[in-house]
Amino acid sequence: MVVKAGDRAYFVAHPYYHFLGEVVEVLGMRRVALRNVVQVHSDSRGWTQFFAQGVGTQTKYDIIGDSPDVGYLFCHAWPHPIPTEKRP
Repeated sequence: MVVKAGDRAYFVAHPYYHFLGEVVEVLGMRRVALRNVVQVHSDSRGWTQFFAQGVGTQTKYDIIGDSPDVGYLFCHAWPHPIPTEKRP
C-alpha cells in the first residue's frame, strides 16, 4: 500500500508493535506522522475477521493519541473507524 495524507491504515512497526492510525504526513520511506493512534495488542478472532469487521469487543488495544514519527515494516488499508476511547 502506498500511503498518503488522510489514509487510515494498520501499521506493523515491529512483530510485537501494531498500530492503527490516520496519516497526517508522509515523512519518508516507511515513515509517517499519525493522529488517532491506537496500539493493537491482541484479538481473539482470526486475522480474516479482524480485518473484515474492524476493532471489536474482543480486541485489546490502548489509545496512544498522536505520534509525530512512526517507522513501519508494512501497512494495510483500514476501512473501519479507529477507536477514540478505551473500553472499560
